[in-house]
Amino acid sequence: MSRLVSLTLALLLLSGCFALPFSVFPAAAQGQTAEITLSSFGGGPTYSVAVQDPEIVRCTFETTHNSDAPGAAVITVVTLTGCRAGTTTLTVQMDSPSDASPVVYTVTVDDDLHVTLTQARSLAALSFRRTSAMAHDAVDLVVLNGLPHLSIADGPYCPLAPEVLDTLTAMLGRHGADAWDGFDFSRPGVMDGTSFLFEAAFTDGTSIHARGSNAYPEGFAGFLEEFLPFLEELQDASAPFFGLDPAP
Repeated sequence: MSRLVSLTLALLLLSGCFALPFSVFPAAAQGQTAEITLSSFGGGPTYSVAVQDPEIVRCTFETTHNSDAPGAAVITVVTLTGCRAGTTTLTVQMDSPSDASPVVYTVTVDDDLHVTLTQARSLAALSFRRTSAMAHDAVDLVVLNGLPHLSIADGPYCPLAPEVLDTLTAMLGRHGADAWDGFDFSRPGVMDGTSFLFEAAFTDGTSIHARGSNAYPEGFAGFLEEFLPFLEELQDASAPFFGLDPAP
């Protein structure tokens, strides 16, 4: 299992958890109320459903068992009813198997209490490694209890403000990070060069995996020029970030 998969597991739920053994969940509906259907066969993995702000939308659960189906199929319909106008998030997290990524929806309730769900995309985990003859750089970011946590040089994780996830998600978008996925290139003929590995996972199930030696994908150097100083600003004075040079 890759380190990124392990880090993704650290994305925990925010509040109001509800757990049942389900393995698949179709897309959400839209209307006066919204519904998400979770279905599996008995003994399957456990799912948790959490609403960040239950004052905006209320969840109810209706579970049925089909004993005639092989394995005793279990179907649960999660119905979201608007309580007041506003926007919040709903997270569906598979607790098992261990390589599952959460799915996050943006829940919008209008003035007439109509509920709309749209699948949200936010950073769920990030791992950056860079090795040269002089140094080994390591940056890890995970989400624990709804808060991003940062580790530098394989050190302890430090909690950060929730807004950091929005900042980093936007930063990756500005530098075209999705196009980095699959980059794998080594520039020959360079002695004492630098190799890197970058991985990121998002709440919509997408991910980025890039690696190389003495070469970066387009936009990556610009990302580091913004990313590394941002990390320095986040760090506690007692654990200073050992200055990383954005150049490959």
